[in-house]
Amino acid sequence: MISLATRCWMICFRIFRGLAVWYSTIPMANNSNSASPLLAIDAGNSRIKFGLFEPGRSPLSDGIWPECRQFQAVPVDDVVRWDVLSSWGDIKDRQSVISGSNPRAIERLLGEWKSHNWPTPFVVQDYSTIPVAINVEFPAKVGLDRLLNAVAANALRPFGRAAIVINSGTATTVDYVSAAGEFCGGAILPGLKMSAEALHHYTALLPLLPVQELGGEQPVAPGRNTREAIRNGLFWGQVGAVRELIYQLCLHRGHDLPSFQQPDQARGASSSSDSPWLVLTGGGAPVMSPQFSGVYFLPSLGMHGLVLTAWATASRPVSTFPDVPWGRESVTAPEVNREAARSWNDSRRLRPVSGRLKHSGFSRDIPPRQQAPREHVGCL
Repeated sequence: MISLATRCWMICFRIFRGLAVWYSTIPMANNSNSASPLLAIDAGNSRIKFGLFEPGRSPLSDGIWPECRQFQAVPVDDVVRWDVLSSWGDIKDRQSVISGSNPRAIERLLGEWKSHNWPTPFVVQDYSTIPVAINVEFPAKVGLDRLLNAVAANALRPFGRAAIVINSGTATTVDYVSAAGEFCGGAILPGLKMSAEALHHYTALLPLLPVQELGGEQPVAPGRNTREAIRNGLFWGQVGAVRELIYQLCLHRGHDLPSFQQPDQARGASSSSDSPWLVLTGGGAPVMSPQFSGVYFLPSLGMHGLVLTAWATASRPVSTFPDVPWGRESVTAPEVNREAARSWNDSRRLRPVSGRLKHSGFSRDIPPRQQAPREHVGCL
């Protein structure tokens, strides 16, 4: 038997949901004026990436899209070329944003940042500040890099289509974004470099194979010497794992299986395709991309999502997230109004209404799209 309290809760939930659907039909203002040039920093496990982004357009996005004008990447333990960053313009007057999966590297960067007397960057350090709905058991435990990938994927994916993001980095992730724009989780497995290092570290005789050796011509089975056998195992094992994970996502979500080799022709809103849209990113993506030639390839998807997050944070009303001093102080999780932030996060769900897509403070019409270039020129 359902208790009276439970029934009342269910009725209230339905009323709230109906009000939310009604609210989603109200046109939202285009806040493109809040988008300004931005220095973005992604502190990963293997590399720290710096990119200078400006408002622009993408062939896949009908709204504003961050275009990468300058780029620098250094190994995570190397010296940062601050002189190179200074040559990109007047950094002292430029807004900056930093995030990543490596807290130690972020702490080090912030320390060096102060010594240069530059304005403290906006730090995306909590999931509640990221403009994507999260549908998993423990949202606070999801890697921010995965959520930022979802933000960028939401801005690019065809209207009404789910998306699968393949991120080939230190770890490889295969994540699912629903047609409603929700990050729904995915799979995590060792990346190419981690797998190669594990083979070498946990065996007595197997050599360490640099990831660079996996590029170029694809391995031919069977490997007739130890190095070729390792190449076969690492390369085809990674390709096969990604394909199988995509198959499992499609199977359990009721989608058609997408083509990995044929370019995605169904990019318009009128498409009847039920296969998810695929995007490939990450440092290992150039090695993987020949086996996924029909998949859209964008090397640093998460950096674009980081910039979109910063722009969305700067554009939303103060009453929604009152404790964010944009461009003045570092904003971390304990300093923000968490309840307001989570309410705002929930309100940023993608809401398809009558051929319109609303997200991150932008309202845009979705016309039928032409076949877009497979590779977007930008950060590596």
